[in-house]
Amino acid sequence: LCWAPAAGLLPRASPLLDRHPKTHSVTWAPSSSSSSSRRILDHPTSGSRRRGAPLAAASQSDGAPARRPSFWPDGVSSCVGRLAARRASWSCRRRAGSLLRRATPPGAGRRGDGVVVAASSAVSTTDAPADAPRFSSRLVPLFFFLALWYAFNAAFNVQNKVILNQFPYPWAVSWAQLAAGLLFVIPAWATGARKRPIVDAPLLLKFAPIAALHCTGHGLQVSSMGAGSVFFTHVIKAAEPFIGTLVLFAFTRTIAPWWVNLCLVPIVGGVAYAAVKPGSVFDVSALWGFASLAALGSTVAFAVAKLLAKQLMSKSMKKERNLDAANNYAVLTCCSSALLFLPSMLGQGPAAYAALSEMERPALFLRDLLGCGFLYYGYNEMGFRVLDLLSPVSAAVANTLKRVVVLLAAVAFLGEHVDSHRIIGASLAMLGVLLYSIAKAKAGKLARAQAAAAEATAPPLAKGDGAVASSSHPVSPETTTSSSSSKPPLHDDDEHAGKGVPGAVQPPGTWQP
Repeated sequence: LCWAPAAGLLPRASPLLDRHPKTHSVTWAPSSSSSSSRRILDHPTSGSRRRGAPLAAASQSDGAPARRPSFWPDGVSSCVGRLAARRASWSCRRRAGSLLRRATPPGAGRRGDGVVVAASSAVSTTDAPADAPRFSSRLVPLFFFLALWYAFNAAFNVQNKVILNQFPYPWAVSWAQLAAGLLFVIPAWATGARKRPIVDAPLLLKFAPIAALHCTGHGLQVSSMGAGSVFFTHVIKAAEPFIGTLVLFAFTRTIAPWWVNLCLVPIVGGVAYAAVKPGSVFDVSALWGFASLAALGSTVAFAVAKLLAKQLMSKSMKKERNLDAANNYAVLTCCSSALLFLPSMLGQGPAAYAALSEMERPALFLRDLLGCGFLYYGYNEMGFRVLDLLSPVSAAVANTLKRVVVLLAAVAFLGEHVDSHRIIGASLAMLGVLLYSIAKAKAGKLARAQAAAAEATAPPLAKGDGAVASSSHPVSPETTTSSSSSKPPLHDDDEHAGKGVPGAVQPPGTWQP
């Protein structure tokens, strides 16, 4: 530690610098006898004033700072001496830097003047929280999970269409895809690979309406892909921001700022233009087909499920019951598969079993169906991990690119014919989704900033009003939790509805990002 003050901590403009007298540090000063020799001296408050002693020891008795002498004795101005002194200075700094990095205890920091302070008094010089992981440690898993997210999503849509072409029973296929996730979740909980959530009857009652909407939305989504093309289904589902805005206004009477809703225009226009039949002026009768209506119904079900998840499940309840994003989706999958089992078996069970028994190789088909279910659960799992590492704006960009990858996969692997109308309409809709997501994230940031400013300028209430009148009383961790310190909200993808981290319920008329 005696080399610490020379470890690049002194301002480069002045090699001689006195230290704060109240800080436990040492001062580096040159010897006047040699231009290249330097000494590491004791604490500035040491009383001796020998040759090369610290300048802080020469401070006046009345507390005024000492006059800083020049770097060289009077009359000496040798260029060779200055170069030698500078070379020795940098050598000393490099050696002391390595020693300081090895000797600094974990959690300790540096003050603005370079003095090493204890961990209890170290103050971060950045705006990021102290426990935030380094960007380099997040970059590798981010790209890994992002690649798996895109690959699983594209593979699921392609494999799902192939299965529906051979087995036209979408509700039975939907249940099998949801139930396949149980083969991954239950062993993970049983072996301790994933921490178990605390589940009881009241929690299942809260999950029941969300799970009913989730399995309905998934069944309608699979039905839409079976009746139409994967490309057109995802173009219709790109209207999710518009459907979500209508659902939010219908249930809560809240609406986003006008400049956010303005981004809905290219979404609606792109979807409508993609539905125009080739050779016609404006024939959008494809929007009233079963595939389009099923895709719109799926979008509405997912939007309502997302709204219920935000209102019925609080952050404190999720924390107490160990319901992180992955466990939340796992419990939702269990509930959804249980609720969809009886309706799917009653509606298409006998016909599906008869069609399966007539196949030449039913075991191979069941293997493909099970693999498709694993792909469905896997891309949702990877989606949670990706969005946990991204900001809202970056998540919006990643989600838009995900839809583009799915559209390209449908054309490349399924050979779906796409005319110019659908290409232009899909491009316009994807651009609108991207602009809407970025504008919505910006509006949420402004809303949180305004709420924080209003809270800071609000006058304190009296004790009789139920408010805390003094800041000296201890505050519980629940009351200090702020939305700005939480994880970024999940994207607006309807396939993740009901699985995001819910926010606090806002009163009617208040914009909640």
